[in-house]
Amino acid sequence: MARTITRTQFEALRTAAPVAEWQDLPATHALASLKDRHAVTARRSTVDVLVRLGLVEAAESAVCEETGRPWNRIHALTPAGEVIAASLEEGGPLVTLDRIAEAVAAQAAGGPAATPGDVVRPGVKIRKDGRQWNVERDGHMGVIFDEAGMKRGRWAAWSPFARTRHSIAAFTDDAEEAVDAILATLPVRVSTLAEASGHTPADIVDEAGALAEEWAGQGPRAVFRTAVVADEAELSGPAALVVLEALAARAAEAAAQAPAEEAAPVPGEPEWRTLKGVEAPFFLYGTERNGHWFPAGDRKRVTGQPLRITRVWTDRGMRYAEDENGRELSLWGAAAKYWTAPAR
Repeated sequence: MARTITRTQFEALRTAAPVAEWQDLPATHALASLKDRHAVTARRSTVDVLVRLGLVEAAESAVCEETGRPWNRIHALTPAGEVIAASLEEGGPLVTLDRIAEAVAAQAAGGPAATPGDVVRPGVKIRKDGRQWNVERDGHMGVIFDEAGMKRGRWAAWSPFARTRHSIAAFTDDAEEAVDAILATLPVRVSTLAEASGHTPADIVDEAGALAEEWAGQGPRAVFRTAVVADEAELSGPAALVVLEALAARAAEAAAQAPAEEAAPVPGEPEWRTLKGVEAPFFLYGTERNGHWFPAGDRKRVTGQPLRITRVWTDRGMRYAEDENGRELSLWGAAAKYWTAPAR
């Protein structure tokens, strides 16, 4: 019989909760941005085993500046740990060590997702429900059915917004392709697109307005599904794809036409790592929200925009940085990881 993790380790993974909810942080605290990353509080011996298995990353303990309370040891799940935890949320069986080894190996190799639950997309929730996976974004949902053994493809992606027979978005053996096929049909809010792409809501709304004129013959809801209020609206799935492609093409064209002598420093190859040994200046990837800058937290892909950092220092276990405009940023502990890139 295959060996499994213990019941205690199972519960530590299954009950992993967002850091902001677990610690009850104020919204202004730097760690409150970790809404989609998870933490585990368990006995030290239990977490040490999960670290050795490659499911958990340990972070340094510190003191919360807002409350003055000492942090408990924070243990962020690795991408492999998040995959395993997702399969346990609904009370699944104990996980075998062989399954853990496969998840960790896939994480290291950066290979294709084994199931839809392994796929990560900004602003998207993917949950297993029996033999199907529910893909939800902004209150709209599609379903991926597991049809293992079918010649047309293991994954059948269904969406209520797919304009095909039986509303099937795709038949495929690629889990990521199945998820993206559904997302291409689901309506999406402008704010969700802005956070995932790095474009401003105003630019997205302006481009969508131009597209609405072009698609006028396709009906009043072909582009905007709701009224535009303060740069916020809901776009149709097909329109969202066209808008993002147009903005990306415009940005690439502007970059190509910029005079070489005026070109600002650009980031090199991004890398997911700690800041130990990184020398300023360098770039950190992240997003602006409500007047605050937050580092990108998706470990599988770079999101947001690069910010040039000119100085980094540590104070009382917390790391701080200063950008090229002199703004001070609150980061996390020394063991936290970020998407960084050298300045070229």
